[in-house]
Amino acid sequence: MGPLGTRLEKDLRESMKARDAARTSTLRMLVADLRNEEVRTGAALEEAREIEVLRRALKARQDAAEGFEKGGRAESAAKERAEAALIRTYLPKLMDAAQTEAAARALASELGLTSKKDMGRLMKELMGRFRGDIDGKIAQEVAGRILA
Repeated sequence: MGPLGTRLEKDLRESMKARDAARTSTLRMLVADLRNEEVRTGAALEEAREIEVLRRALKARQDAAEGFEKGGRAESAAKERAEAALIRTYLPKLMDAAQTEAAARALASELGLTSKKDMGRLMKELMGRFRGDIDGKIAQEVAGRILA
């Protein structure tokens, strides 16, 4: 495992010693996700790949929380949101809306993109250049405003 996986394993041991059941459960799932990815790829994971695995886990928790809320299960939604909050502590900070807009405007200008029909190209370039640093939902909203 890479540096992030090593940190997760260390934190897992500490949470087990502290008998923090909720934290231990979430960390166990994350470590298992990383190990499964290593088995699937057949190689040790680099930090960038570990971050991708954690982002998928975060997205799954966010989607589950939304589903539970729609189903009227507030307690389960709260549990999923708590797990998502813990996962976020291990991920690098994403660009905020203002930073995303500045990057999108600069990229649109650089590529000469001006109309709505160029949105796919802008999104492809934006997500390619800033993968892991940018939130896709925010990027899509910003791109829609810029290319209006």
